[in-house]
Amino acid sequence: MRTIKLLNLLGTYLGALSILLLIRYAINIGDFGTTFKIILNYYDKLIGVTINWMFPLAVELLKKIEEYFHLKLTLLPQWKHVFVIIWLYFIASSKMIWRRTSNKFLTIFGIIWGAICALFASIMSGAVQPSSDNDIVLMILLSVLWVVIFEIGITLAKTLEGLIITGKGSARIRKGLLNYIFPAMLIGVFSAWAAIKLATTFSMILNSGLVGIGIYILLLSFYWFLRACVNSMTDRKIGESYIERFLRAGGTELSTSVFRTIIIVSIFVLMNAGLSMVGL
Repeated sequence: MRTIKLLNLLGTYLGALSILLLIRYAINIGDFGTTFKIILNYYDKLIGVTINWMFPLAVELLKKIEEYFHLKLTLLPQWKHVFVIIWLYFIASSKMIWRRTSNKFLTIFGIIWGAICALFASIMSGAVQPSSDNDIVLMILLSVLWVVIFEIGITLAKTLEGLIITGKGSARIRKGLLNYIFPAMLIGVFSAWAAIKLATTFSMILNSGLVGIGIYILLLSFYWFLRACVNSMTDRKIGESYIERFLRAGGTELSTSVFRTIIIVSIFVLMNAGLSMVGL
């Protein structure tokens, strides 16, 4: 239990630092202070060293895409932080499965499958330079595509397990489509629209695609939070309170993980502003 809490805390801070670096790429909010520059530069190098083994794979994948679609693509440096953010979201989603079912197979499958989907999402979206509305939509929808593919993989794994154990799997397909896949698609389309609107309204936005990906993850988290709230009112055990049901919901785990990371980011930004005022 202590190890899990430590990993949760580590994931929160890794996500927060990656978000801060993506903010630097996406929005013109001024320069970070000296203290935070040092922290973020070291973190950027650490992530680079940690997942640098993926770079040849990413380049080879882009070459295949270039040859097939006759495109000229360049992998932008922010791809590795997009990978961190999306994979942490998938890990939180896998933890949601564990909280709901205590199923080791589905949880481990979700983490591994999530790493594969996050890798493809970060490489493909990280190779698009959003210079037009079409590019912005493409960059966001490529990330959305792999979130949907992740949910399809999880749904198929649940269905297969259901067929093996109970001989019934169609109900899990319907539930996966209605509760996971369709919402992920609809929220993705709205996120792309919102990113384009924000880009035309605020000149401080440097990379609308990254902003759109951030909106997408945030809205997905709100969706899971609302589902947890609804389930706490409509699907309780006998004698179970609203709060107990809400805390038991898988969506609570996922959404609070994201919200906790956002709070840490906000604290970092405020600390940076305070340290910059005193020249640190």
